[in-house]
Amino acid sequence: MKRTKARAKVARIHGRIRDRRRDHPHTPSTRIIRENQTVVEPWGHGEQGPRRRA
Repeated sequence: MKRTKARAKVARIHGRIRDRRRDHPHTPSTRIIRENQTVVEPWGHGEQGPRRRA
């Protein structure tokens, strides 16, 4: 019984950590967009230059 409760507790804590890590990239970018009211393409996406062929 103790082991089952402990596993559930650890799983809950790991879930919270997972959710925070997933949410982190979105939070600062959303704040920046709200402050500046602009969307900036990340570099290296969108129009890309010619591809190198080996």
